[in-house]
Amino acid sequence: MDVRRRVFARLDGLPPALFTVGSLDPLLDDSLFMAARWQAAGNHADLDVWPDGVHGFNNMAPKTGHRVAERIASWFTTRLSA
Repeated sequence: MDVRRRVFARLDGLPPALFTVGSLDPLLDDSLFMAARWQAAGNHADLDVWPDGVHGFNNMAPKTGHRVAERIASWFTTRLSA
């Protein structure tokens, strides 16, 4: 898919989203940009930036990974029970 089509895609009417990224992830800027676009389109977006996390950090660091998994599970549980 053409990058311009992804960057400028219409995002209105989408469900709530949780963006989870590490502060050292090379895709940090992309995640920040998408979370901002998600909100600008009128959708609910939560953004979690984990300190010192590299790309895939949640699968590499057991203690942090466990906390990330708990956060994601809690986020979905809250959304599904509403």
